[in-house]
Parts: sequence; C-alpha cells; structure tokens
Amino acid sequence: AVWVPAEYRATAELTGATLVERAAVVTTHLAEMVRRHASRLLSLDDTRELLEVLKAERPAAVEELVPALLPLSSLQKVLQALLDEQVSIRDLGRVLEGVGQRARTTTDADALLEAARMALGPALTSQYVSNGVLHAITFDPQMEAELAEGLRASEQGVVIALDPLSANRLVTDLGALVSGAENVGLSPVLLTAGPLRLPVRRLIRGAFPQLPVIAFGETAGIGSIETVGQVSRGEFVARG
Repeated sequence: AVWVPAEYRATAELTGATLVERAAVVTTHLAEMVRRHASRLLSLDDTRELLEVLKAERPAAVEELVPALLPLSSLQKVLQALLDEQVSIRDLGRVLEGVGQRARTTTDADALLEAARMALGPALTSQYVSNGVLHAITFDPQMEAELAEGLRASEQGVVIALDPLSANRLVTDLGALVSGAENVGLSPVLLTAGPLRLPVRRLIRGAFPQLPVIAFGETAGIGSIETVGQVSRGEFVARG
C-alpha cells in the first residue's frame, strides 16, 4: 500500500486501485493490534464482568464453576490462553461447560485449556477452513515420535526439550512450508497429535505467533483436509 495525495484520488481510481480512507486504515490497524494482544488486555475485572453478563442467562453454568471449582484467576488464565491462540471466547457458555467438566478432576492449566478448545468443537476450526478445505502442514510420523520423546514438565507447563540446532532447523523448515503455502494464496494450519499440540505451540510461538496449531481431534466435522507440506524428521535430537 502507498499513501496517495487527495488530488490524485481520481487518477488512482482510474488505474483500478482500491482506495481506503486514512481513518479506516488507522482503525483497522488498531483493531488488529487489539485482536493480537487481547490476551494481555483481559484483566481480572474484565473476566468478572463477562461472567456477570453470562450469569444473567446461564446462572447455573457460572455458579457451578466459579468459585466452586475454580478461582476467578484460573478461569482468566484459560481465557487469556484461548485469546493468545486467536480463539474467540464469544461462546463463553460453551467454554465454561468444557472447563467445568474438566475442573472436576484437575485444575491443571494445560488440561483446562484443551478442554475449553474441545468444547468449542467445529467453531474453533471453522475459521481456518477455505471452500470446505483445511490446508494443513504436518510432521512426519518419525518426527512426531521424536518430539513426543522430548516432552518435559516445566513451570510453564509441558514443553518439548530440543537441542538448539534441532529447534532452529524445525523453525526454518516450518517457515519454508508456511511461506510456500502463503505464496499460492493459502493460509495453512499446523496439524499435530493431541498431546503435542500445546507443547508445539509453545515451541514455535516466538517465530510463528499467528500460525494456528490444531490437534487431529479438533478437526471433526471438517469435510476435507489437504496436506500442503510435511516437516520431515531429519536429525532432530531431544534433550535429556
């Protein structure tokens, strides 16, 4: 895009250019920034207000979860994690149902997040489907096995322990596949086994903050999945 002086508007239109007002450009940019950083903007008070709105329609769903099973701060972290992955929390009732069922057996933050995602079902993945097709990048089976061997518990949740060279190669290979798909007009997701979904997301989020990482179990109801690339095993090494 380029800035066009007002006196050249008519000329630009004759060339077939799409013209956007300055105010619209700024508004669109700010809206995108808010969307990308919504997880940081969701405060504890915001979470309480969302629950109060939902409580007017579904009081039982709210009261059974907060504070009976979870403190408000724990629910806030689940919602922040969803937003961090660009997942809408508009259907808060369904999110609470999924979290509530899982919270009866565990308060682990990772488990609650995955339960919330599963509760959203097709609504979670539909945004990534184009003309009925989900375009996906996958790992080859051997590499998935290597990554699974590298799973380790940490203060930040379960992570994948790879040596730096292996991690850099994964990011480089994945980046090439993402760029290749985008160059032909596709918006791919990274599709992986359920236990690896969140650890993989943590591994690549610095390099690919906007790349959706989807578990195979979250693709139910999608008519067609087309693999547009596969990250091969190579010489990846899990750290002990």
